[in-house]
Amino acid sequence: MNCGFLWSNKAKWYLFHDVDLIMKKKFIENCFKSIQIQNSIYIQPYSNRCVIYINETKSKEIYENINQIENLKVNNIDVKFPNEKNSLGGSLMIQHDIYKKIGGHDPFLFWGWAPEDQFIIKKLKLYQDIHYCDEPYNDLFHLYHENVSNNNDKLYLMLLINSAFEKLSIKYKKKLIDIFSKSFNIY
Repeated sequence: MNCGFLWSNKAKWYLFHDVDLIMKKKFIENCFKSIQIQNSIYIQPYSNRCVIYINETKSKEIYENINQIENLKVNNIDVKFPNEKNSLGGSLMIQHDIYKKIGGHDPFLFWGWAPEDQFIIKKLKLYQDIHYCDEPYNDLFHLYHENVSNNNDKLYLMLLINSAFEKLSIKYKKKLIDIFSKSFNIY
């Protein structure tokens, strides 16, 4: 993700978005409306503090006809909310200068299926509480794929890093972010 940021044309806002998430046509427009309403420096650009899951059968149908995304609604059969809400990941819309300030994502700490999204949100929360795109309402859909959480043999260590960061005082969190930021900004 940092590569895309560092070598793209400089923009004021960036959207980092997992490849298995799909959105309706007004998604970006709704993000900017919500950012303006909340005066946000970053936003989780979906409503209800979670992405909406699509089962395997419906996901295959969508692969064959992406236009049906516009009519998708939660029905608790093939399109449903996850068991737990308060997601901290999958999609992040963030101002250029804030992304640089926090040192971007941390590919030397997290890779594969890992808590990188939770970690970047923890860094961002030092500057602003998390905002979601609830006004206007913004659905974000997660296409079905097999669970890959067991494919990362270093996941335990990554979860430990994530947990240890949370236990630091604000002073030391900001010092650590300053180190990340300096190394990130050499490019």
